[in-house]
Amino acid sequence: MTTDIEERKRLSFEQAEGVAPLPSQLQLREISAKLRALLWERIHKFLSDVERHNDYASNSFDKPWSTILRDEFVWRQDGMVDDFENDAKKLTKKVRAVFEKGDYIAVFGWLEFVLKHPASPPAFADHIERVLKYCRVAYRVVDKKVICPVASDAEHQTIEKRSLTSLPVSSTVRAPTSAMLQVI
Repeated sequence: MTTDIEERKRLSFEQAEGVAPLPSQLQLREISAKLRALLWERIHKFLSDVERHNDYASNSFDKPWSTILRDEFVWRQDGMVDDFENDAKKLTKKVRAVFEKGDYIAVFGWLEFVLKHPASPPAFADHIERVLKYCRVAYRVVDKKVICPVASDAEHQTIEKRSLTSLPVSSTVRAPTSAMLQVI
């Protein structure tokens, strides 16, 4: 009886009653509606926390998100920096569209850009990792900077251990680094 109760604690009522399917591991390149919703909930919270309410102009975002979103506009969307508008309502809609309608490349690409950005909030990687794990996604955050495919929690732990002991590898980076921003 105790094990039944413990099992029910981890399931929704519908799952425990056999009406809804039990959670299953998502495949590579697969994004569920739940993953989209939970990722957006986290991103929306981060954005809402820095939204500045202006009396005579559109609401805007404070740092670090004003910087991250401006750099994403320039570095990923190839937009001209003087065309960037720090309009919280418009930017929120654009970012939401990535999570609501984007394929796995758009969603994970956007997240990885933010993870690699020098102004990325300290807790961002942990929040995203918790959502990926909860939704049983075939990807995990590694080194708080990259999103990698993994087959299991054990493989994720192995990758994390290796990355802590390995030497840095030179690679092309799409997110601007502090050094890149200083040079430009």
